[in-house]
Amino acid sequence: QIGAIELKKLVTRAKDEVKRQLDAALESIVNSNRAKVVADYQPCLSMTADPLRGQQVFVKHCASCHKVGSVGVQVGPDISDSRTQQPSQLLTNILDPNRAIDNNYFRFVALTEDDQVIEGIMAEETSDAVILRGQNNSRHVLNRASLQELKATGISLMPEGVEAQVNLQDMADLIAFIKGWRYMTVQN
Repeated sequence: QIGAIELKKLVTRAKDEVKRQLDAALESIVNSNRAKVVADYQPCLSMTADPLRGQQVFVKHCASCHKVGSVGVQVGPDISDSRTQQPSQLLTNILDPNRAIDNNYFRFVALTEDDQVIEGIMAEETSDAVILRGQNNSRHVLNRASLQELKATGISLMPEGVEAQVNLQDMADLIAFIKGWRYMTVQN
């Protein structure tokens, strides 16, 4: 079973009936009403949470783009200094990543001449090439002459749909880890 991120990549490359089927599958796992998703997850803010379990949720779902302490990689915004953010702000940022996007973290999508779809944030750009940074700090150096298309999507590199993989208890634990990692022994 694949997640929403991988399914979105397949939808980008698909055509005709296959594209329609993949779009339908994606719609079934990603709720496009982000405000409702955030509202549905509000109960996690009053649940008893375990930051150690939250660290494991972070490693599984967030560490490929975010770094907290010595865990993860720094591709997306720095979330390690979350002491000033309320848990409700963190919840909204996680579940509705397109509500407020820093310009440095817009998702770019490149289609190469051999039909590869590559996504990432713009790390570097020259008249001859672009470098996109993706999950796990992957770097894709793309020659402009070999691109069929390069576009800024206007949305965050952070995907919507984490709720398909993170339940209420996991979210409570994740927020507890993000808020309290400085005060615990971080496990590697």
